[in-house]
Amino acid sequence: MEQQITNIEQLKKGDKIWIIGPDGLIKIMEFVCIHPHNPEYSIFLNSCYDGMPKFYNKRLSEEHFELYDGSDECWERMYLAEIEEHKRRIQVIESRLQEVRNKMNKDERN
Repeated sequence: MEQQITNIEQLKKGDKIWIIGPDGLIKIMEFVCIHPHNPEYSIFLNSCYDGMPKFYNKRLSEEHFELYDGSDECWERMYLAEIEEHKRRIQVIESRLQEVRNKMNKDERN
């Protein structure tokens, strides 16, 4: 069952969330706590349980994060989201390719 996380208050210590990262791959993060010196940030661990750079909490309302529960249904949603991101990236590349081809055709006519 999809559970989008939009506010840091929805998480408790040990909860995991996921997002499709800037590299187009699944990124799973474990919530540790709200930053003790600045409540606009939180501390998370990556999937190797290493500390991550501080997390700006407002990202939760600006990007699409979901609760990770490790279920097959959760993995299905993650893989489908990853596929959609790669399709989007392919469309961008195909568009660039078409622009180059249009330019080459125009140059050949001149």
